[in-house]
Amino acid sequence: MKFKLTNNQTLNFFIKAYIAYLLGALGILSLGGAWASLVKFTQKTTQTTTGIFFKKTITEHHSFSERLPYLIGAIVLVALAVYLFKATAKMFIVQNRYKKYEAIIKGTERISIQELSDITGNSRKVIITHLQRMIDSEMISDYYIDHKLGAIISKKFIPESSTKKVVRCENCGATNEIIVGIPKNCDFCGMPLNVN
Repeated sequence: MKFKLTNNQTLNFFIKAYIAYLLGALGILSLGGAWASLVKFTQKTTQTTTGIFFKKTITEHHSFSERLPYLIGAIVLVALAVYLFKATAKMFIVQNRYKKYEAIIKGTERISIQELSDITGNSRKVIITHLQRMIDSEMISDYYIDHKLGAIISKKFIPESSTKKVVRCENCGATNEIIVGIPKNCDFCGMPLNVN
């Protein structure tokens, strides 16, 4: 269940930002654990014995088989930290990219995918994938992608040569007025209307 916020972003977006910070913190903890394991791996035991005429210090190194689990643990924790840092960086990059798309799209009724490609420097395929993810996560829920025209269009956009039609909702049976060619959800139950 997603809750709409006042700025048309979803709570899901903020949860992802929180998860990104959490992954970064876990990465730092993993590095700390790796450091502790390496300290334990290199640790040696020193014992000092004193007598009346002598003082003897014995340094004992543990066998490699006793220290090996600490080395393996350190390697695993470093690998985990690297993975967590990569995941954190990727999440921040994606969030910033989505904010850039949102800034370009908001306030326009229609913008072509090619124009977005020229502005951002990304391919059309990548932009369509990103925009669809944004629509699915309801960051830009009042837009849809028109693949035939190669554009992202506001659901509030009314073409100059528009035709209105009354359709019945298959879910609740209510009648709804739609503009042909623009997807719409039922005004009563919220289900997508079949315009055919």
